[in-house]
Amino acid sequence: MRTGSLEWNQLGDGARVGLLTTFRRNGEPVATPVSVGVRKGGVYFVTSATSGKARRLAVRPDLTLSPSTVRGTVTGPAIHGQAHLLSHNRRRTARRLVQPGGALFWSYLLYRIRGHRMQVYEVRFAPRGQSPAPDTSPSVSTGRVHRAVHLTARASALLFAAAHATSALGPRGAAAARPLYLAFMAAHAVHFTVVARYAVVNGGRDLFPGGRSLDAVGGWPTVAGIYALFAGLAITGWVSGAPRANGEPATRIIGHAATGLITTMFVGVYLGQLQGSRWYAVPATAVAGAVTANVVAQRVRRKRQLGGVE
Repeated sequence: MRTGSLEWNQLGDGARVGLLTTFRRNGEPVATPVSVGVRKGGVYFVTSATSGKARRLAVRPDLTLSPSTVRGTVTGPAIHGQAHLLSHNRRRTARRLVQPGGALFWSYLLYRIRGHRMQVYEVRFAPRGQSPAPDTSPSVSTGRVHRAVHLTARASALLFAAAHATSALGPRGAAAARPLYLAFMAAHAVHFTVVARYAVVNGGRDLFPGGRSLDAVGGWPTVAGIYALFAGLAITGWVSGAPRANGEPATRIIGHAATGLITTMFVGVYLGQLQGSRWYAVPATAVAGAVTANVVAQRVRRKRQLGGVE
């Protein structure tokens, strides 16, 4: 452990309380008492993946940590450092910290009883005498990229929903839906680019649903595979929606399958984030409702066409 953690290390292994100060995008400090686990020279704490601390640390990992009482009264000197989310390779350490008798067991248990998804952080202290740099421009840049990730994702989902909702209105709507579908594909291509940028500036932390980091899912090859899969599904949906191809049963079935998978991806991702905000139900409902309406409308039109032929 870094020399800055000596004050904690000298207390020996076990659990105690510290006043953790994290920083907003504009550099404003936010102090909250947390349970701190010390094990074999390492200093750790847990928090909900949707907590304010987790969101602030995802943008700016700088922190200060001071021994304190449960109510936040400081009892020792503040130490500067950074929080590092435990990666897949460190899960054994995390399990030992939160298992019965572990330093963070009770804090972990109380969070889990409330239905929160947990993250375990390791505090890496700066050398003695050093503190986080006052210049917050890197964190602001990271914050902007993080906001762009959310904005491009929502734009892509809503354009996808708009294309299917428009197509459900009839033949004229189906023609108008084609440009909207192209806009959806362009928006998602931009989204993938922004996500890749965010992974670079953020070190790949908290990149996937469940708070998993880039390393935890296999690194960049996994990301490339996801991008290729989604692009293939989107292109399949575009081709199957062409007027000439729409009349062929095999093409129609493949198109429905591709659309169904894209819908499942969108809805699954947003429903998985409802703990963080109930507003995620809006894009999930919009996508599922628009696709369902389009499928029903197409079947009704097809039945009418078959009835007219007979």
